[in-house]
Parts: sequence; structure tokens; C-alpha cells
Amino acid sequence: MRSIRTLVCFALVLCSAPLAHAHPGAAIAVDGRGNVYFADTLRGIWKIDAAGTLTFLGPPSFHYFALDDDNLFARFSRRTAQDEIRPMAGVSSPTILASSDFAVVVSRGRLYFAPGAEGKPPTLVRSSPDGTTAPVAALPSLRWLNGIAAAPDGSIYGTADAGIVRIDRTGAVTWFARDVKVPDCRTVEALDPMPQPPYLRGLAVSDADLDAQGAVQTIYVAAAACGAVAKISRSGTVSTILRTSGSWAPSAVAAAGGAVYVLEYDHSVPERTWPPRVRKVDPSGRVAVLATIKR
Repeated sequence: MRSIRTLVCFALVLCSAPLAHAHPGAAIAVDGRGNVYFADTLRGIWKIDAAGTLTFLGPPSFHYFALDDDNLFARFSRRTAQDEIRPMAGVSSPTILASSDFAVVVSRGRLYFAPGAEGKPPTLVRSSPDGTTAPVAALPSLRWLNGIAAAPDGSIYGTADAGIVRIDRTGAVTWFARDVKVPDCRTVEALDPMPQPPYLRGLAVSDADLDAQGAVQTIYVAAAACGAVAKISRSGTVSTILRTSGSWAPSAVAAAGGAVYVLEYDHSVPERTWPPRVRKVDPSGRVAVLATIKR
């Protein structure tokens, strides 16, 4: 395992959307100690510690992962003809559950994801650490979930291409936001073909944006085809907190301590060799580059 001190500082850059059939990883998370983990489609998973040191943790180079702070899923294993979910080897705490094909999240001791296949609507399922799986809700109006996040009240949020759904603990499905329009949405020439904007991918619920009853008031989401990270309120207001330029595209976001962490990929290089970087938007709106992976 080797560590590198991040010294890279870039100007703001506009993002592009990943291809629907071949897209870069969409997973970034922050643990209770302030360590940031992110997916690299080509190589595997990286960690940025609170001091800014970047460490490569290793493969698998899956699209998604979830943090399990309580290590309940340290021995979990799912392998089918379509997908695989398993703990990352060599990482003791928190457990990192890597997922080959589906966005995953751990909430209240259960793992949530929505398996599906091309042309078939997905179903959100809940898995116990022993691998027992139960359906939570059918999602007939969606093709798949591009991203997934959990709220403190036990509800699950997921992104469709132009909206965000909420599934409560009883399995009731409602729209948190629908037909999202990102202000000043711009397409990116590096993408071919271009997904229909806004092409929402990874999303995050911030504990700083809950009401007195614990209900989510604001969600942050990577609007990949618009080159932006959008802030969407419960009332339907959409604003942007980050934009990029050129061939960079956001794929995932995380929220912690009032800050938003963004995983972006550069699409100017051949498919799957896209280099990632992580930027942070602090509570005052200041943007900083935390890490950039060179190819």
C-alpha cells in the first residue's frame, strides 16, 4: 500500500455525463473520522485521510461501494450471473462493500440495492448480513437506480435520469423531485452519445438539512449531463453548488460536516481509463481539489 501527498490544484471545470452503457464509477463516501473513499473504475478504491494523504486501498475496480461503519457485512457475499457484492479484502474498518453493477447503501444494519436487467423495472431489496434478501418496493416507472442514499429516518432515496424517488420504511414510493431542470444546463462535447440531461447519478442526504422531525429538506445530486452538482429542496427549488468545464463529469456526491464531496471523471481519454478526482465544496461555497489520479 502506498501513500501520495496530494498537491494538485485545478481551476473550476465543467462536467460531462457518462455513457449509459459504459459509465465510470459512481461512489464516494465519508466515514465517521472524516476519511473520504472514492471509486476509480480502472484501478479500485482510494482513501483520502483527514490530513489529505491519498492511499490506494486496492481492487476490485467495481462501479459502486457502500461503507459499513459497524462492520456487520464483513463476511457478506453475493454472486449471481449478473452481479457481485462483497467486502473489500484487506480493509478492516469500516467494511467497504464493493458492488459490480448496482448502487448500494447500508442503513440501520441492512444493505439496500435495486437489481434489475435491461428492459425490466428494478425492485428495491433489503439484505441482512447473512445474505437473506427481501423485496421492499417495486419501481415500475424506472429503468434502474443511478444512485442510492439513506436518510436518518430509515427512508431510501434513489435517482432516475431526471428525478429522485423516496421509498419509506413501509415500501411506499413517492417522488422527492420529478422532471428536474438544472439552471444553465450545458452539454459537453466529449460525450458521445450524450445522455438526455440532466442524467442524475449519485446523490447524498445531508444531516445538516433535516427539519425538526428528521425529514430530509435538501438533496445534493450529480447532474452529469449538465456538468453540475445540483441542490434540490423539498419544495422543488433547484440550484447549483458546483460546475465544471471541458471534459470533466461528476458521478457521485457525499455530504458530511456541512461540506459536499464530489467525485468527477475526465472523459477526454479512452473509455474506462477515465482519471478521477475529488473536489470539496465547504459550507461557505469555497471549492478545493482534494485529490487527482494521474494516468
